[in-house]
Amino acid sequence: MQIEAFLLADSASDYQGKLCLLGAFDTIGAKQVPVTHRHAAVVLRLRFDQIEQGRHTVKLVLIDDDGKSLVDLDGEVNVGFPAERDSAAVNLLLNMNDLKFANFGNYNFDLAIDGQLRARLPLYVVKIP
Repeated sequence: MQIEAFLLADSASDYQGKLCLLGAFDTIGAKQVPVTHRHAAVVLRLRFDQIEQGRHTVKLVLIDDDGKSLVDLDGEVNVGFPAERDSAAVNLLLNMNDLKFANFGNYNFDLAIDGQLRARLPLYVVKIP
């Protein structure tokens, strides 16, 4: 399995396998905390080889500097293949509204596939003048 995309964006959608996203970012600026980010989407595009056909677990956790979990989601994908293809891509989108951050600091989205940590996506919440 390969991760072709793992991004945080202002919005994202999947149109018949076409991944569409707008405004990829890694920083939220605010004058004070707590801060609420009205809308964001975690965007994943995973590519599986024929041998990986079948069910796979997906876990996404948003953690703060102290390792505290702010978002903890578990899911599953069932990967199938048309006969003429040797790999298949799966788009996964998580739309989140009103994400609240109590403190400035470094946050991470940790992605685990089949129980193994496969990627980490940083998110920085910073003070702006």
